[in-house]
Amino acid sequence: MKKFAICIVLIFSALSMNAQKTVQGSGFLDDWSVGMVAGVTTPAAHSAFWGGMRPTYGLEMTKFIVPEFGIGAQVLTSNNTTASSNVFDATSVMLMGHLHLSNLMASYLGRPRSFELIAIFGAGWGHHFNNQSLGADYNFMQTKFGVDLKFFLDRKNYAWALHAKPSIVYNMDAGHTEPSFNINRASWELLVGVTYHFKNNNNRKHHFTLQRPYDSTEIDALNAKVNGLQQQLKEKKEQLKQAQEEADLLKQQLEKQ
Repeated sequence: MKKFAICIVLIFSALSMNAQKTVQGSGFLDDWSVGMVAGVTTPAAHSAFWGGMRPTYGLEMTKFIVPEFGIGAQVLTSNNTTASSNVFDATSVMLMGHLHLSNLMASYLGRPRSFELIAIFGAGWGHHFNNQSLGADYNFMQTKFGVDLKFFLDRKNYAWALHAKPSIVYNMDAGHTEPSFNINRASWELLVGVTYHFKNNNNRKHHFTLQRPYDSTEIDALNAKVNGLQQQLKEKKEQLKQAQEEADLLKQQLEKQ
């Protein structure tokens, strides 16, 4: 639970810092990305690290709410992780949080960096498929903690990125009545993947952009300047009207002579 508390504190810190900026491209339909991941998983205890590795792969979708924090979902499946002879031995569906450490520590620049460091954490549903001889299928709660090493491939539009994601995944119950973080019921996970960032509706970019904030004093000064120009325009129109009337009067006098 301490890990969750730390994550919550960091999230609120990120949101507090972001409140000092005006970000364009932060609507509901902005800053979505979709990606494919693949890699390996291996038990964290009571198994050979390399010998226990098994393949895992899946899809993920992410939305950054502000440059420092995003949420998403990750769906994974794996092979040969249990004693069953099924094609797919396990599946995982998780709600993920993404704490952008690069933007949190060094501020957002108005565009992504070539390399970014992101803390990831999540919780969700795990499922083991068993043959009939091994008993019923098994559902459990699981959590994940790790980092996302993100490398942008496209320095012009920042649409495509590569990822390396090492993390630890905990089986929170494993038949026990109370959830717990137990290394004996955990596994190491290393994923690599590629993501595509969709173009935003608000700014037509594939990322957040910054807007220049205006304070009330500056706005009042601009309004006063506009009002002054409007008054000058009104006076010029009156002068033009008066000059036109004088010209018409002179024309009439010339016609009478």
